[in-house]
Amino acid sequence: MTSDERDPSWWDSVKALGWAGIDHQAEDTELKYGKWYPVMIDVVAQSFGKGFVGTDRSTVSVVSGHRVVSWNRGVERHVKWGYPGADND
Repeated sequence: MTSDERDPSWWDSVKALGWAGIDHQAEDTELKYGKWYPVMIDVVAQSFGKGFVGTDRSTVSVVSGHRVVSWNRGVERHVKWGYPGADND
């Protein structure tokens, strides 16, 4: 799983579901390899994905979701955010 979420408790809940993430900070990816490597590694990880959930109106989500669909015949969904019930419309 890839995300820009920084809250450790959120990641703990992801791990509790049996998922794993890429921790570029813990691995010092940028320091070891350069500033573009974290992005490239995430792109490769997403290219193997069967599903993508992104945020509504995010260019990064649009591109990443399209990559999952076109490269791996996966599915994508975009969610609205900003207030409780944003997707209820």
